Amino acid sequence: MKFKLLLALLLLAMFIPSAMPATTYQINFKEGNNFFCIPLENTGYNKVNDIRADLPSVTWIYIWDATKQNWDIVNANVTPSLGMLAQVPSNYTLTVSGDVPEEVTTMLYGGWNLVGYAGKESVMASELYETIPDCEKISLAVAPQVASINELMPSRVSLLAYPNDDFVIEFGNVIWIYRNESAEPYVWKYTNKEEVKVDATDLVLPSLIALLVVVVVYAKVKYK
Repeated sequence: MKFKLLLALLLLAMFIPSAMPATTYQINFKEGNNFFCIPLENTGYNKVNDIRADLPSVTWIYIWDATKQNWDIVNANVTPSLGMLAQVPSNYTLTVSGDVPEEVTTMLYGGWNLVGYAGKESVMASELYETIPDCEKISLAVAPQVASINELMPSRVSLLAYPNDDFVIEFGNVIWIYRNESAEPYVWKYTNKEEVKVDATDLVLPSLIALLVVVVVYAKVKYK
């Protein structure tokens, strides 16, 4: 009888919805300068210094202060849309686990903005361009191997730029967004499409049946 009770409990466990596994994302740093972002939530990287601790011998990590239109080294909060610039002495792969954000929000100012893209679906630069008021240019952030941070200004680190050239923006890419310098700050939001998942309500009936089996077996064992 104890075996039947155990079997019923296992049957019940099979129908209880389990937590969705975390998403794993790899950032491949090359020796020298690298633009990167952490396009996931709940990664354990809450501050820039948390990332520094996991990058062996990292020289520095800069963020772009759009309000001052210049680079800065601060221990900023890490969000999926925070674009960063790191200099590392050798190739290194950082593996990050977390959740794809349901909604991404970032503040865009007049002038240059360095933004990490956390959309699950790839998008053309021209499509993003149409969603941002006062946007004049979107370019892919690619860091040349120069010694001085002053040589890494937005106008010098872009290979592709819309509207001159359209290009694909993928999950984890870092982009420069240039808005008219007189533009008011704008909260830019986009959402990720939900994955097709089995609704937990679809498992209610099987779970109730399994629970009923457990109750019946337990009653027979106890009152026999």
